Amino acid sequence: MTETNVKKARPKPPTPEAVALDPKVTREHYARWEARIRAVRAGEVAPANVNLTRAVTVALGAHANLLASRDEIAATVSDFRREALDDLASLGYAVWHADLLYRVASDPSLSCADLMPEAEALRELMLSQARVQAKRGRIPQSVIDTVEPGSGIEDRANDLLVLTEAFRSRWEALSSKVDLSPEELDRADALAAQLLGRLAARAVPSRKEGELSAAEVRTRAWTLLLGAYEECRRGAAAVWWYEPGGWEQYVPSLRVGQGRGGSRGAREETPVEPVGPNGPTPG
Repeated sequence: MTETNVKKARPKPPTPEAVALDPKVTREHYARWEARIRAVRAGEVAPANVNLTRAVTVALGAHANLLASRDEIAATVSDFRREALDDLASLGYAVWHADLLYRVASDPSLSCADLMPEAEALRELMLSQARVQAKRGRIPQSVIDTVEPGSGIEDRANDLLVLTEAFRSRWEALSSKVDLSPEELDRADALAAQLLGRLAARAVPSRKEGELSAAEVRTRAWTLLLGAYEECRRGAAAVWWYEPGGWEQYVPSLRVGQGRGGSRGAREETPVEPVGPNGPTPG
């Protein structure tokens, strides 16, 4: 097939707001790449001094452009690594998951973030009911005094346990006087157990000697994504070199929009050699 018979896909500059990341799929992609990520050698690691969520968004936005021109890129760049393009989206999601794991490891509150809204709502419901019953003399004021101070995750879990016990131990007398159900008391118990369990798991070091930390896994994942994306940019330069406005607008640096620090970092990335339709452009 001659070049004149090939209908070239017209690329579009990717916009972050047009990319809808799906957090539900990050775990499965991370599982696919975890062994490769951990196998990256320390001397090959690239500093992850960027907002990885934004970098992944940029990569996935450019991915659509790259896929539309996959055959043209492969035909133009004889040694192009097609797997870099084929795996780009999956690797991006794996990097995002590694970044989420790092954030959870760095901030204890994030490990319980999914439980806290329900725990707070249930605590407030039970506490409001307990205040009324304390005024009626049916629940000791000491229960309210125990629950009201403190706002940490452990405090909230203990509040649920105290309130649940206060109602459950007097349930025969209170069941007709409070707007609470046995199922809600059971749920409060379960939430408290989950919150305390997660905190306990965090308190016990689970990483074995010599095992990579969450931060190290994160930088290794970023290194793989950066390498694959730079290969894709090399292919993009070959087919879009003469596009009005330049090829980089269609596959921008993963550091784009990352501020002054990101601009400095962009200059540290592997430079893409100018490639014309018929091979390297003479310097």
